[in-house]
Formats: sequence, C-alpha cells, structure tokens
Amino acid sequence: MTSIEDRRSNWQAKITAQKSSGLTIAAWCAAHCISPHTFSYWRGKFSESDFGPTEWASIAAEPAVSASASLCVRVGAATVEVSAGFDARLLSDVVTALAQC
Repeated sequence: MTSIEDRRSNWQAKITAQKSSGLTIAAWCAAHCISPHTFSYWRGKFSESDFGPTEWASIAAEPAVSASASLCVRVGAATVEVSAGFDARLLSDVVTALAQC
C-alpha cells in the first residue's frame, strides 16, 4: 500500500503532466484512462503554488465574419456553398445524399 505522501506526489506529477500537455482535462484523462472526476478531486487537493507560476497564453483575435460570408461544406468530392439564412433541413438532406454517393 502506498503512503499518502506517495499518492500526493503521484497525483501532483499527473496534474503537472496534464498542464504541460496542452490538452484539456477531459482529453488528457481519456488518454490516460483516468476519471475526470477523480482528476478534479485530486487537483482540488493542491494549491496553485504547488505547481509553480501561472503562465498566460497569448491569443490573437480574428476579425468578425460578415453576415454576407458563406461557408463551404465538403462531402467527398462535392462542395456545397452555404450562405447566411440557409435551410438547415435541406442542407442535412443534401449532405446525407452526397455521403451515399
């Protein structure tokens, strides 16, 4: 049986590995066969100072897409251009039909 200190050390290493992986908690847990609930339980046992300083990620905002822009949907070799105000049911039927070709 492992001691409490060993378990804490093991979970601290797992939490550090998830943070440095760039994956979400859910994705990391799925890849390592760990319950996200169990991971969150153990993460709650530590303070942020247990893992070193927080690093902020930089992001770049993209300009908003105008309402007149369209979207291209590719299904196999076919491409369907969809504009604002499209009929969702018709698009679904078209994509289903193209997928069967």
